Amino acid sequence: MAKNSLEGEVDASISKLVALESLELQDNKLTSLPSSIGECSRLRSLNVARNALITLPLEELQHCHLLEVDISQNKLSGTLFPASVERWGSLQSLNVKGNHITSFTESSVILPALNQLFASNNQLTNFPTLTGWHELLVLLVDQNQITTLPDDLYALRRLRTLDFSGNSVKTIDPRLGAMDNLEVISFAGNPLFDRKLAGMSAADLKKTLRGRLAPPEIVIAEAEDDNEPFGRPGTVNGESSAPKTVEICRGGVLDLSNKNLGELTSELMDSIVGSPCTMVLAHNTFSAIPTNVDRFASLSSLDLSNNRLSTVYLPERLMLRSLDTLNLHSTGLASLELLFKNLDSPKLQTFDISANRVTSIVGLRQAFPALLHLHAANNQVEEIPLESVDGIRVLDLTGNSIGSLPPRLALCENLRELRVQGNLFRGVKFPLRHTPRNPLLMFSSSSMASFREGY
Repeated sequence: MAKNSLEGEVDASISKLVALESLELQDNKLTSLPSSIGECSRLRSLNVARNALITLPLEELQHCHLLEVDISQNKLSGTLFPASVERWGSLQSLNVKGNHITSFTESSVILPALNQLFASNNQLTNFPTLTGWHELLVLLVDQNQITTLPDDLYALRRLRTLDFSGNSVKTIDPRLGAMDNLEVISFAGNPLFDRKLAGMSAADLKKTLRGRLAPPEIVIAEAEDDNEPFGRPGTVNGESSAPKTVEICRGGVLDLSNKNLGELTSELMDSIVGSPCTMVLAHNTFSAIPTNVDRFASLSSLDLSNNRLSTVYLPERLMLRSLDTLNLHSTGLASLELLFKNLDSPKLQTFDISANRVTSIVGLRQAFPALLHLHAANNQVEEIPLESVDGIRVLDLTGNSIGSLPPRLALCENLRELRVQGNLFRGVKFPLRHTPRNPLLMFSSSSMASFREGY
């Protein structure tokens, strides 16, 4: 119903469209949506861009299990999310650009599936906590009034695009340089103290910021031997001295990346104060997954990316009952059999094995029954076993060796995003989505319906 000169409030009887999945009301003159729209329980996509909306019934809309919401270029003001909306588990894409929003939420809102947020051209002065936004890939908050970056931004390990241009940021935290997946960064038009940073490319900016990172706080107390392995006691005046305690950072993050670690010694483990929720061991020299991390019962995220695991990377049983995210990106994995056999993680939801040499994902779902997001780009997977992917929401198999998609994949009702560009398809007959720069085989939530219909 786009471009129909509709005015005022949408009729409340829209709630009777119980099978409605996509509602397009953009380019009208609507001022409000009825609260009864929350009864459209199957609604997945809502587009009300370029209207005159003053309010939006977000509390009711969260009951629709929406995946995509576009409310850009309206007249929304004040706080976007009411305090009653604390979590929206289904939302993957949110576009609120071109409004008059001053704050995102009164306290915090958890958006665990969100991968795109467009909030350009508003009046935001700060940003809420980003805790729980594990899937965020794109964050655009340019042309606002933000003065500082949120502290938990640096825990978003999957973030690729960040645009803070046209705000009031004066300093850039050096931790931004340690975000490996960040590819696009913009701080143009900010009153930076160091103005040269605004004009740098993303690669140069990250390199410069990495150089400004403070030396690791976790050091050997007054150790005389600078070559002493990290985490082992040194000597002071010929006597042994204990290592300093290792503090858990804000948000429960223990960052031990880039420390030339090959193992987690007992001395290092004993020096850790508290129990981390997130443990980052990226860019070290681990040849095996350290099994002594099982002492941390609260561990929910483990990052071992950019290590070099051997063929016997998990020779014994490892029980991590709280783990929901495991990152083994660029670790040289050729097989997942040891993980399936020895890793006990019944709550695992996000699994990243991209940039390895894995040839098969058979047994994946049986080993990790709660899995929702599989990122296995740039491997050597040859087929998609249905029993291993049924129930997964995001399936990224970009750049593998898959020759065809099984027709029954269309019956996987939970699948919301499928990325299979760069494979070896023969006689492709399903709908493609193209971009000017890069022809893709990527089915987002808005195109999965066409994919299923085609099959």
